[in-house]
Amino acid sequence: MRSTGLILIALALAITSALVAGLEYTRFGAQVRAAVDNERMARGLGIDVDRAFAATFALGSGLAGLAGALAIEIVGLDPSFAFTYLVYVLIVVSVGGLGSIAGSFAAPLCSASATSPANITCRRSARS
Repeated sequence: MRSTGLILIALALAITSALVAGLEYTRFGAQVRAAVDNERMARGLGIDVDRAFAATFALGSGLAGLAGALAIEIVGLDPSFAFTYLVYVLIVVSVGGLGSIAGSFAAPLCSASATSPANITCRRSARS
């Protein structure tokens, strides 16, 4: 693996760790979790739910843009780029679940474990 790939893996782990820590151990994280669990109760407790949701959306949008910028060197860019990776994204979300961070980590591992042997088998049979 090239050093660029190792740097991207390290950066992804650092960003993920910071994001999880921020959502689990900060006041903002507690406000977001409260607003997601029960919006009406969070408003009653004085949490600005709209601000929490807007900040969460902005953070997610920024992370998506950063991920795209960092991954473009590896995956390349062509007119069918979105369609190529949309299926994989939908599989990860479906298998991992929308509310589960651990599921979002496990889903790509399961998907890669299932598709890698199939890719190797198909390439070998294509050569024959």
